[in-house]
Amino acid sequence: MSSKPSTLRFEITAALIVKVLLLVGLWFVIFRFPGREPGARPDIAAQLLTPVDLQSPPPDSPTPQSSETPHVRR
Repeated sequence: MSSKPSTLRFEITAALIVKVLLLVGLWFVIFRFPGREPGARPDIAAQLLTPVDLQSPPPDSPTPQSSETPHVRR
Protein backbone atom coordinates (compact mmCIF):
# COMPACT_ATOMS: atom_id res chain seq x y z
CA MET A 1 0.00 0.00 0.00
CA SER A 2 2.97 2.32 -0.27
CA SER A 3 2.68 4.94 -2.97
CA LYS A 4 5.63 6.06 -4.98
CA PRO A 5 7.11 9.37 -3.85
CA SER A 6 7.45 10.50 -7.45
CA THR A 7 3.70 10.04 -8.04
CA LEU A 8 2.83 12.04 -4.94
CA ARG A 9 5.29 14.77 -5.92
CA PHE A 10 3.77 14.93 -9.42
CA GLU A 11 0.22 15.23 -8.03
CA ILE A 12 1.19 18.00 -5.62
CA THR A 13 3.03 19.89 -8.39
CA ALA A 14 0.04 19.57 -10.75
CA ALA A 15 -2.35 20.75 -8.02
CA LEU A 16 -0.18 23.79 -7.27
CA ILE A 17 0.06 24.72 -10.96
CA VAL A 18 -3.72 24.49 -11.33
CA LYS A 19 -4.17 26.60 -8.20
CA VAL A 20 -1.83 29.32 -9.49
CA LEU A 21 -3.60 29.38 -12.88
CA LEU A 22 -7.00 29.72 -11.22
CA LEU A 23 -5.78 32.51 -8.94
CA VAL A 24 -4.31 34.44 -11.89
CA GLY A 25 -7.58 34.03 -13.80
CA LEU A 26 -9.57 35.23 -10.80
CA TRP A 27 -7.29 38.25 -10.46
CA PHE A 28 -7.98 39.21 -14.10
CA VAL A 29 -11.73 38.76 -13.60
CA ILE A 30 -11.77 40.95 -10.51
CA PHE A 31 -9.43 43.72 -11.68
CA ARG A 32 -10.16 43.44 -15.43
CA PHE A 33 -7.64 43.45 -18.22
CA PRO A 34 -5.46 46.56 -18.51
CA GLY A 35 -7.00 49.24 -20.70
CA ARG A 36 -10.56 47.96 -20.39
CA GLU A 37 -12.25 50.28 -17.95
CA PRO A 38 -15.89 49.66 -17.08
CA GLY A 39 -18.44 52.20 -18.28
CA ALA A 40 -20.13 54.71 -16.04
CA ARG A 41 -22.52 53.06 -13.62
CA PRO A 42 -26.11 54.31 -13.67
CA ASP A 43 -27.52 55.91 -10.53
CA ILE A 44 -29.88 53.20 -9.26
CA ALA A 45 -31.44 55.41 -6.57
CA ALA A 46 -32.37 58.08 -9.13
CA GLN A 47 -33.93 55.46 -11.40
CA LEU A 48 -36.00 54.04 -8.55
CA LEU A 49 -37.26 57.48 -7.51
CA THR A 50 -38.41 58.59 -10.99
CA PRO A 51 -41.85 57.52 -12.26
CA VAL A 52 -41.92 54.64 -14.73
CA ASP A 53 -43.30 56.69 -17.63
CA LEU A 54 -40.40 59.19 -17.40
CA GLN A 55 -37.63 56.58 -17.35
CA SER A 56 -35.66 56.15 -20.54
CA PRO A 57 -34.39 52.71 -21.57
CA PRO A 58 -30.69 51.98 -21.08
CA PRO A 59 -28.58 53.05 -24.08
CA ASP A 60 -27.53 49.51 -24.98
CA SER A 61 -31.04 48.01 -24.95
CA PRO A 62 -32.61 47.24 -28.34
CA THR A 63 -35.50 49.37 -29.50
CA PRO A 64 -38.84 47.63 -29.96
CA GLN A 65 -38.85 48.40 -33.68
CA SER A 66 -35.45 46.81 -34.33
CA SER A 67 -35.85 43.72 -32.15
CA GLU A 68 -39.30 42.65 -33.30
CA THR A 69 -40.18 41.59 -36.80
CA PRO A 70 -43.67 42.23 -38.11
CA HIS A 71 -45.80 39.11 -38.38
CA VAL A 72 -48.20 38.81 -41.27
CA ARG A 73 -51.22 36.53 -40.85
CA ARG A 74 -53.00 35.29 -43.91
